[in-house]
Amino acid sequence: MKKYSLYLFDFDGTIFDTAESLKEIYKLTFAKYGVTPTEEDYITFITLSLPRAMKYKGIDLKYRKEFCNFFNSNVLCESVVKKTKLYPDSMKFMRFLEKSNIKYGIVSGSSKQRVYDVLDYLKLNHDKLTVCVGNESYKHAKPNAEPIKVALKKAGFSKRKNEVLYVGDALQDELCAKAAGVDYIMIKRPHNKKGDIKSLFDLFK
Repeated sequence: MKKYSLYLFDFDGTIFDTAESLKEIYKLTFAKYGVTPTEEDYITFITLSLPRAMKYKGIDLKYRKEFCNFFNSNVLCESVVKKTKLYPDSMKFMRFLEKSNIKYGIVSGSSKQRVYDVLDYLKLNHDKLTVCVGNESYKHAKPNAEPIKVALKKAGFSKRKNEVLYVGDALQDELCAKAAGVDYIMIKRPHNKKGDIKSLFDLFK
């Protein structure tokens, strides 16, 4: 597989299994708008940005700011962090990146603080990240190109897009990468059987 100078990763559903940890927060947030998600919805939400999750359940996007603010304020709690699960390759892969000279970063639909909280809880060193972009750093969520463009600028790769790979688990990740002009690979996870690779380690085979 082609080697890249910078590897960017989606967080939820790509590196870590956060479906169960976010379930109560989604339930609480959607309840404010009279919506009760189904069990299938909670899996789908992992593959969607918050605005797209709103649209998916028929909530008017005029409530986007308050919806996102409520979700983000409630997701930063210890119980959510502790319910985060590992995929079989997650911990070993992150340890591998920490010990390597590979430049890597995270571009998430969640907040940067939540990403850091999860990494801290799992005793992973977020100081090793070349860049970490959360939803407080952009106005337009995936599939818009802005999240990745912000990461490229912060990492100094805006003019080196051909050296960057984005790894995700959903269509919105692919669309975001293509719009930003970087290569993309989708990983197979329990909620996504159409990926290009089965393990994050396949990136370096």
